[in-house]
Amino acid sequence: MNLDKGPARKLIQHTVENHKQLGVECAFETIPSEKHPEYNEDAILTDERKKVFGVFDGVGGLSAGELASKTACYYFMDYLNDFLSNDVDIEKIKRKILEIFNGADKAVKDKADEKGVGEIATTATVLKIFNDYALIASVGDSRAYKINSKGEVQQITLDDDDLSVYFVGAERKEMAEHIANARRIEDLTDDELTFFRVRNIITKAIGFKNSKPNIYVVPIEKGDCFLLTSDGIHDNLTTDEIEEITKQSKVPAEIAKKLKEKAVARSKEPKSVEMRAKKDDMSVVVVGIK
Repeated sequence: MNLDKGPARKLIQHTVENHKQLGVECAFETIPSEKHPEYNEDAILTDERKKVFGVFDGVGGLSAGELASKTACYYFMDYLNDFLSNDVDIEKIKRKILEIFNGADKAVKDKADEKGVGEIATTATVLKIFNDYALIASVGDSRAYKINSKGEVQQITLDDDDLSVYFVGAERKEMAEHIANARRIEDLTDDELTFFRVRNIITKAIGFKNSKPNIYVVPIEKGDCFLLTSDGIHDNLTTDEIEEITKQSKVPAEIAKKLKEKAVARSKEPKSVEMRAKKDDMSVVVVGIK
């Protein structure tokens, strides 16, 4: 087959050009909760060379949350990079993602048995950047947002929480967005307030019976940015407050630092004054497309 002329050559040229043009710039911040400053139950994955990133948050209320998050993070670090290349069919990628989540689930359960610590679990939100799209897989309530070149924020993932049990589709998304932006009890309906108060109860996680991820395929352009957060960030901050920060700067390191600082400051406010205030581990990964 002659590849010197015709559509095949043009396709190869286009692919090579995309490989040359696409780059990423990553920054992150992570800090343990004031309630346990000696250890952090969050774990993060950043690999700029292979364009793979992730946030993992050990489930509260269970033992050894930091063991669960780190075990899952290391598993993804070892296996996620092995097959995700720009030449792989997207449906094959989705099947492989499911295999990796299943493998991480087994690894976490095996680690719990090995250490004799009982049930442990972790959220997981992972991002892989390709040449013209991003693939995001998520389980639990760690989130992924897309930020366009204007700094406008779009929440990509939906939390696996009690709201997801009772509502689906547009109604679920609308309620979730309203809850994510509420600053006062008066801003919420009775139903929304109920779900706000139990928003940290998740229905799916690596280590739980159900660890099947939600998978999202998102088109990307130069100038876009992705934001991965544990709930210590987005429970303390509204989506509008996150967007205020992303509109102030296009530099990932500045975005990550300001989000962490604002979330930490919010967590210190009394609940009687600020209903969103919550002391927690906080992690944010910012990935710029350049």
